[in-house]
Amino acid sequence: MTLFASIILGFTQVLVICCGEKLLRLAISPIAEETHAVASLMTQLKVDDKTTVTMFEHSGEINFGRATASGIKFYLMTDCNRVPFASLGLSPPDPIYGTYLPTIQQLLGRPKSQRLIKRSAFSVYLRGGDRPTGELILGGQDGSKYRGALEYVTIVDKAFPRIVLWNIEIGSTSYAIEGNNEASIDTGANTLTMPKSFQAVVMHLLRTGGERPVNITEASGMYRISCGDAEYLPSISFLMRGSKGKLLSLRVKPASYVSEETEGRCILAILFDGPWTIGLPAFIGRYFLYDWDKSRIGIAKVK
Repeated sequence: MTLFASIILGFTQVLVICCGEKLLRLAISPIAEETHAVASLMTQLKVDDKTTVTMFEHSGEINFGRATASGIKFYLMTDCNRVPFASLGLSPPDPIYGTYLPTIQQLLGRPKSQRLIKRSAFSVYLRGGDRPTGELILGGQDGSKYRGALEYVTIVDKAFPRIVLWNIEIGSTSYAIEGNNEASIDTGANTLTMPKSFQAVVMHLLRTGGERPVNITEASGMYRISCGDAEYLPSISFLMRGSKGKLLSLRVKPASYVSEETEGRCILAILFDGPWTIGLPAFIGRYFLYDWDKSRIGIAKVK
């Protein structure tokens, strides 16, 4: 039995040397190809309590502009019980994925003369605007892309990279996070996700804690607002434990967590169906360095 799956790959624009580091710059541009999957080689993976993915192993060539990496192994998805997603394999190796090595580890595992990067660290940044643009940089960081010095938060769980979250602040009101206060700063998440227990207080403050009260409606776990009212929403700030015990605040403005769904109607990129996850809205206007070897994530404002 043979099935078909679509391969979506990106390409990089430039290979450069910066500050003594080899950096691979990726500007993602979808390219669709068709391939065959043998049913006997299918693997089913339960990503979390809700998502089950059926996939198969494939290998191919990744073109990095001035350099090419061949024989890179990755998995292609053929079925998913929720909205399909893509993952570039940037996290450290995890036993849950068996013998599969993340893309970065595969690049580092090549003979020294063929190695395109020297470190497992990577950076990602997004500039704001109607159509945010940015880069994914493998192998380190580019100091010319951010303002000032990076501020670091400590990774406390390397198996599934998590940081410690102390408080959440909406407008001028702050709430301490007790109990399970670990959170992930997730490059693959499109929303700010919070536990169900915070839903009532957070939504009340979003409706009343801004420049003026606004009407937010809810349907099937999604929240909508008139786009004309979005500017009156409060900012959302996450207070995290930084290096050497210092506390670091990550502020997300309304323009970053609100997007237009239809003309005049906007949707909030906020969910209440899982553990603390700081996703895409927090990345807009910022530069992030993921340094697994030193168990830290660096954060700065984009130039």
